[in-house]
Amino acid sequence: MNIVPEAYRDLISDDSKAIAYLSTTLKNGAPVTAAIWFGVQDEHICFVSGPTSLKVKNMMARPHVSLLIQDPALVYRYIQIRGKYMKQITEGSADYLNMLSNRYIGKDYPAELGGDDVIVFIKPERVNVFSWDAG
Repeated sequence: MNIVPEAYRDLISDDSKAIAYLSTTLKNGAPVTAAIWFGVQDEHICFVSGPTSLKVKNMMARPHVSLLIQDPALVYRYIQIRGKYMKQITEGSADYLNMLSNRYIGKDYPAELGGDDVIVFIKPERVNVFSWDAG
């Protein structure tokens, strides 16, 4: 993902266990944030969610989002991304969720927790980075 500076691409690599915090906007303008597992496909941040989840409903109505991806080893090192919801697809969502689950917890996602999920695509438009070693 070229928009992210090289020195921070480890946080979005295929083996990163960094969690992203996705902020969307409610109808009344209030922000709401959710922690998500994510991956990168081409120039998009992608994650799996239910098609009727609050975050998906919010993005469909108000597509501008913010993501904060924090280094699990150094909490004052992060990527802040402002972007836009682009699309969602159903095809391959179970496989994508299992790929993310294996990356984050080392095993497939429990089948009983899965459902009719979608892969959501976010297009980054602006990136800010920050790092400070408080030690």
